[in-house]
Amino acid sequence: MPDADRADLAKLTRWAQRWLARGGQPGPRLAPRLLRRRRATRPQTELPAGARARNVARAFEARRGVEVAGRAVLVVDDVTTTGATLAECMRCLSEAGASRVGGLALLRTPR
Repeated sequence: MPDADRADLAKLTRWAQRWLARGGQPGPRLAPRLLRRRRATRPQTELPAGARARNVARAFEARRGVEVAGRAVLVVDDVTTTGATLAECMRCLSEAGASRVGGLALLRTPR
C-alpha cells in the first residue's frame, strides 16, 4: 500500500538535461521515469497553439515494469505555453491507475 502522505515526482522527457543546460542546479531527487514516449512528435515550439494537443495525443505511455497504480504523482515541466504536453502526461498517468496526479510548470510563456 503506498504512503498516502508521499507523492512521486515525475519529470517530462529531457527536462533535467534542458534545465541543467540553461544553468539550473540539480533539484529534488526524482522518482524513476514513469513515462515513455510511444511515438515521435514534432517539437511543440514549431506548432501553433491549436495543434499542440493533437501533436502529443497518445504520444506517451506508462513505462513497463514501473507500478503507477495507487501512487500520487506530480508531473513537473520546465516551461509550458498551452499545457498540452503536461495535460497529456497527466492523463496517461491517471489512465495507468495513479490515485492522484498533479501538474506543475516552473515557467509559463505567453501564448
